[in-house]
Amino acid sequence: MLDILIKDARIVDGTGNPWFRGDIGVSQGYIVAMDSCVDDAARMVIDADERVASPGFIDIHSHDDLSLPRDPGNLSKLSQGVTTVVVGNCGFSMYPVVPEHKSQCSAFLASLSKHVTEDDLAPSLHDYASSLKKQGITTNVASLVGHGAIRIAAMGYEPGPPSQDQLSKMKQLLREAIEDGAFGLSIGLIYAPGSFASTAELTELAKTAGECGGFLAAHIRTYGTCLLESVQELLEILENANIPGQISHLEAVGAENWGKVRQALALMENARKSGIDITCDMYPYTMASTTLSSILPPWVLEGGIDNLGVLLADEEKRKRIRHETLYGTSDEMWECKVQLVGWQNIIVSSVSSAKYKAYEGRSFEELSEELRQDPFDILTDILIADRGKTLGLMSAFDPEDIIATFASPLHMVGSDGIWTSDGKTHPRQYGTFSKVLRYMVRDRGVLTLEEAVRKMSSQPAERVGILDRGILRPGMAGDIVVFSPDEVEDVATFDNPRELSKGFSHVIVNGKLAFCHGELQKERPGRLLRRGRFCWNSAH
Repeated sequence: MLDILIKDARIVDGTGNPWFRGDIGVSQGYIVAMDSCVDDAARMVIDADERVASPGFIDIHSHDDLSLPRDPGNLSKLSQGVTTVVVGNCGFSMYPVVPEHKSQCSAFLASLSKHVTEDDLAPSLHDYASSLKKQGITTNVASLVGHGAIRIAAMGYEPGPPSQDQLSKMKQLLREAIEDGAFGLSIGLIYAPGSFASTAELTELAKTAGECGGFLAAHIRTYGTCLLESVQELLEILENANIPGQISHLEAVGAENWGKVRQALALMENARKSGIDITCDMYPYTMASTTLSSILPPWVLEGGIDNLGVLLADEEKRKRIRHETLYGTSDEMWECKVQLVGWQNIIVSSVSSAKYKAYEGRSFEELSEELRQDPFDILTDILIADRGKTLGLMSAFDPEDIIATFASPLHMVGSDGIWTSDGKTHPRQYGTFSKVLRYMVRDRGVLTLEEAVRKMSSQPAERVGILDRGILRPGMAGDIVVFSPDEVEDVATFDNPRELSKGFSHVIVNGKLAFCHGELQKERPGRLLRRGRFCWNSAH
């Protein structure tokens, strides 16, 4: 007997091929039957009534590992058809952690998600897997190991190049993680301590990741004035390390740089012709979200976020920090966000300190006018009170750049979402995949339905190396979403960012119904996936 039988579906199988009508049978976690008519008995029958059945979506760029300890149901993603999240992006991962640098790693991760505590961190991927299994999760997790976490474990927040011993330690930690099932290495080159790393250091680590069979996901050095130079740096690393690479959220920040995305895509296409395996991801919004501490010049964070107050108390250092925050540093590869987008386009989105909660949803220009205070002083006051646990939004991108990226065959969909329990967080956590189906397919016709589903299923599965998901066919894991293309709607907005998407009726994870008509189900069928292994083995 089947566990689940989906009847009368328009099957979009994830390959990009045209849809076809049929039934899908699932048993013991796998698709076991798929035909124009499957008559087997089943414990649960879902009448799709000609709605679409597709592979569960794979979010190739998420930060859900930072919130799963508080939000194991991951309803924000599940409700828009996501069954697998790729975590550990931008250099941030929950492991590896060593006791002597645990507090620094915790502060590093908390700068991106205020919910992270030291108790959430793990010494290794093995320990991280054990914690996920113990608590139970609803979506699958595929993990990258973060360069920032590795660097902190080996050398804390020291700037400059690592010693030979420190580099060897980083390589050892990286190798252990990938051999234990991590899918690759991620780097985040605007976030300290990743911003301290040279091209040479990154190349050495990328070689190690490549030798172990992983890939490299890169939040590149800058998406602003030197976007093309930053892409070129990554291409150099990939070529010298002989490793596949992914540009995280390909974008051009600031109106003066709009149009450079097309040039970056051309660079990538030419690189592929010469044998460099490079692709990218992006979300369908013109607003970015990041840590507010990244607005400050990188050297300010050399001692960790807790050293910021000490530096600002020194009058000369404060003048230097303010000047470089407003006008940039001598390093053109550093992204001066204030100069690129202006205080009027930088918004406080999520604050931990009760004293500054009322600032959420407001721009620094607006706050400055109301408080009669310099925006720089407002920023630093919040960061010190918050110990850096503050997120911001930036109106930064050209809609036509985003459409050009989505139209590229090198692109796949990643939310870059960050879950928070409160505040004016970015709606991409709740709406990325539904917005692709609504805006890119239905409203603008940039993609066909089949193309969009491929960018959200088999394409990220192939890129990451997830062997048994992303396509609907017998023998593949039972990750399936049923939805109505005409009714899919991204409801989350910047004013109300935690509204669930509409149009998704059923989401099945590992052969179990996890979401049905707006409600989480009782079971938590998700699991940690491991590189090179099928899902049943990944539990061990």
